[in-house]
Amino acid sequence: MQENLQKLNSEQLQAVTQKKGPILIIAGAGTGKTTVITTRIAWLIQEKLAKPEEILALTFTEKAAEEMETRVDQLMPYGYFDLWISTFHAFCDRIFHTDGLEIGLSTDYKLLTQTDQWILMRENLDKFSLNYYKPLGNPSKFIQALITHFSRLKDENIKPQKYLEYAESLAENFDSKMDKEKLIGEKQKIIEVANAFHAYQNLLLENNFLDFGDLINYTLELFQKRPLVLEKFQKQFKYILVDEFQDTNWAQYELVKILALDKNKPVNLTVVADDDQAIYRFRGASTSNVLNFIKDFPQARIITLKENYRSKQNILDLAYNFIQLNNPDRLEAVGTMARQKNKENTISKSLHANIGSQGIIKHLECSDLENEIQKVMQRIRKIIQKNNSSYSCFAILSRTNSGLEPFINGLRKNNIPYLWYSSRGLYQKKVILDILAYFKLLDSYHESSALFRVLNLPIFQIDYQDIIQINFWSKQRGISIFQTLKAIESNPLFLMQKDDLTEKHTAYKLKEESISSIKKFLALAQKHTALVSSNSKISEIFLNFLNDSGYLKLIEKQSEQEKKDNFAYLNQFYKKIQKFEEKLLNEPTLKNFLIRMNIEMESGDTGVLEADLDAGPDAVRVMTVHSAKGLEFDYVFVVNMVDKRFPTIEYKDQIEIPKNLIKEILPQGDAHLQEERRLFYVACTRAKKGLFFTSAQDYGGMRAKKPSRFLIEAKIIQQPIMKIQPIKDKLFDFSIAKPNSQTSETGVKKRNGYLDHKLSFTRFKAFNTCPKQYEYQFILHIPTRGSYTHSFGTSMHNTMLKFFQKLQISYNHQQSSFFSASKDDNLLSSVSWQELKEIYQSNWVDAWYENKKQKEEFFRKGLKELKKFYDLHKKKWPNVMFLEKGFNLKIGDWRINGRVDRIDKLENNTVEIIDYKTGRAKNKLQSDDKTQLFLYQWAVEEILGLKVEKTSYYFFENNQKLSFQGKAKDIEKVKQKFSETGEKIKDSDFTPSPGFHCQYCDFKEICDERKV
Repeated sequence: MQENLQKLNSEQLQAVTQKKGPILIIAGAGTGKTTVITTRIAWLIQEKLAKPEEILALTFTEKAAEEMETRVDQLMPYGYFDLWISTFHAFCDRIFHTDGLEIGLSTDYKLLTQTDQWILMRENLDKFSLNYYKPLGNPSKFIQALITHFSRLKDENIKPQKYLEYAESLAENFDSKMDKEKLIGEKQKIIEVANAFHAYQNLLLENNFLDFGDLINYTLELFQKRPLVLEKFQKQFKYILVDEFQDTNWAQYELVKILALDKNKPVNLTVVADDDQAIYRFRGASTSNVLNFIKDFPQARIITLKENYRSKQNILDLAYNFIQLNNPDRLEAVGTMARQKNKENTISKSLHANIGSQGIIKHLECSDLENEIQKVMQRIRKIIQKNNSSYSCFAILSRTNSGLEPFINGLRKNNIPYLWYSSRGLYQKKVILDILAYFKLLDSYHESSALFRVLNLPIFQIDYQDIIQINFWSKQRGISIFQTLKAIESNPLFLMQKDDLTEKHTAYKLKEESISSIKKFLALAQKHTALVSSNSKISEIFLNFLNDSGYLKLIEKQSEQEKKDNFAYLNQFYKKIQKFEEKLLNEPTLKNFLIRMNIEMESGDTGVLEADLDAGPDAVRVMTVHSAKGLEFDYVFVVNMVDKRFPTIEYKDQIEIPKNLIKEILPQGDAHLQEERRLFYVACTRAKKGLFFTSAQDYGGMRAKKPSRFLIEAKIIQQPIMKIQPIKDKLFDFSIAKPNSQTSETGVKKRNGYLDHKLSFTRFKAFNTCPKQYEYQFILHIPTRGSYTHSFGTSMHNTMLKFFQKLQISYNHQQSSFFSASKDDNLLSSVSWQELKEIYQSNWVDAWYENKKQKEEFFRKGLKELKKFYDLHKKKWPNVMFLEKGFNLKIGDWRINGRVDRIDKLENNTVEIIDYKTGRAKNKLQSDDKTQLFLYQWAVEEILGLKVEKTSYYFFENNQKLSFQGKAKDIEKVKQKFSETGEKIKDSDFTPSPGFHCQYCDFKEICDERKV
């Protein structure tokens, strides 16, 4: 131990060897905080100030706890047991298994993951009495938001009853009627959420479930309500140490305090923190806990570790000067002010490098994403050649995982080994999507989208054009792809047969190789279907497919990096299957497994990915800045340093905690920007010798990207003086070519042979959302499942059409001209509400609803909305000119067609265009929201020669109309948009543009690039 103490600097030695009292160790990046905390534990034991079981050390991840325990073990000259080094949650779990019964909680509870919570709420939505937060159109819409909100409430240790009391106590004095209505609405929402919170807690207790927030709060409640239990643990733990204290939330700090504040002994509490590295606010972390510690323990000794053993001085200076922009909310500023009042030394967090010379700090300015990737690759190779460095000395960091994907493909194409640390995304990997598609096929042969993906697998070697034609033929005949394959198996010339439905199409002859492959595929599917029918284990079916199909052999032939990645993904998914089988011993069927997978993915769970950055080959480490915390590398590349990528745009919680209930000290400045600055600080301080920032002007959009404001704030670049001009959208894609995709020029021409040169708003929207979606839907015509929302919308539209047609007939009987400018407002009263009900009933589309209850709910919803519509308008019905008026415009080689729901004649010989929407009106329409009606206005004015005074969306859910008028420039802009879209479609290779919209895409199950 004496040798270990001699290796410490003076500040570290003081922190390790203090015998009594509270200590705040301010440990900047690379200052050896883990060394200090582990050496202190070993020192306390060897000095016999405490036995191992009398020390409690808390941290935040299992990996950190394991590392801490290993380091202590290395420092100890002899063995030990009962050393309490763990995460907060593991500590509370241990307490509960011994003392949980003291507050009536069973010790055999099940701990729920976030996905488990989502499923529990989804299955019990009827118990939550939700109104605002359970829209009929998407009942599951707010489940994740509610779960996140409940978690935040537990971080603040806010009980459901306290939440309800707050809602009831909202002020009753209002400045105006508008303020009153607004506050009443807010009050109702808070009461609804508070009641849901209460119902959620009851549901957990009824089923013997706990979530992670419960572990902390119930342990705190146990200590508060059972003083004898608290006293037992206060006596046991003579010393308490908390690592990464800046990442604690309010409830965790309360738990630490109640354990430490024993009136019968000194407060031997040591916390290690760096507020400049607090980057988990989105998880509930409260940076103010560090400030509260100083307030709660004014006698605490504050020791600042300033000697850095990692980075060159100029890298440290850059990071320190930058992070001071977060003043006055930083500990250095606030803590210094507090200490100055007590005439103590100020707090300084300026770090001093222990290693000499200067590091490399460089900004790599790039023209586009391709150029950015290549510059990073070239710089890595250049440094390796010059310094004989290994690949593991390098890290590529990005603010988000999505920003890393092009660099992963760039590394692969440049044959540079890499290890990608991504905590989520297993279910989005190509090999897993392949397995799931095959499972879906075995569950139901009529899953055409799954079958389409399986047929494209290179293991089956079926010609891509043959697959397209089989799919096209199936669509035309109204049969499934599988039925077509069976027909081909019996008669290889099946597609050559003449059919009335396909008279306009040339008979197609399949290649002999494809016919042979189809027969092999059908034999394989039949073999594995027999396994499903005999209730074989899912893991058995999984392994049989991998071996029988040749899938494993295919992976074996891939590059070393791909082989490693894909085998790892398959292994992790195999473990997932095994856990499912263990959990459902009675019914671990393939169907139940697929149901579970669908629910998990619907909840937003993309699957846990495991990666050990300390193990594995010599490879470049690729990760987000969050994942890089606690790690260090010789050379760090921080990529995508442009506006809105780093720093990101703030996305607040959908349901926020009322500020009056928040217990932490809120920052004076912009909390989101401060958090982003701390992330940038963390990114910079990972680098030892070289720090590179990269940015590009062109990331595929229509406008050039500005460099990140952080590059300017950190004085890495000067304020750019540049005029941002629109730039051509580049279809650059680093993704690996798909098997049989035929993305060559010849392949594109073949695909374009299926183009029909038709455009509509639906097609326009699909292509501009994602070109791949357009190809799947309008070129390949892959069958898709219907949706209940579409059924409901069709029901309402058809009802409106029939109702106004009936009004027209009734009106014609009463006066000579239905469209006369003068009319009696009561002439239409002959069409009663009862008749409208009957029209609705006869036009109800009874399809695609998930269950009888949902169908009945939607039927009642439509009836209620129609009744309100009838009551609102029965005294003055609109003067309808056209219903469901179709149009066809021509622009270049493209025909644009559509159908206008309703055109009303106004009193000044102008018209109003009406388009029905079954949802709720938005507070404000964005520019893109108006495109559809601008298109209709263009058609009405150009084809019918009518003057459009206004265009309107009519929203049935709240019977509200939003109106606006397109100016000449708006119409010209729409023409230009459609013309440009047509040209892009004609020349497109349908490169996907994944994003938030993927979760709503009908083809997300078969698309490799999806993001859900």
